[in-house]
Amino acid sequence: MYKYCVNMFVKNLKTKLNFAVCTFFSFCFCYWNLTVISCVFILSMYLVS
Repeated sequence: MYKYCVNMFVKNLKTKLNFAVCTFFSFCFCYWNLTVISCVFILSMYLVS
């Protein structure tokens, strides 16, 4: 999942919003590994809205 974050960041390097999403995703992945599914769900809702 971290690689996905990095790939997303590289593909959207010019977009600050995506950088923020990537940072948030990294934070969740690093510190909330047990609830990563919830984090992904929240991120999905955030990206959709």
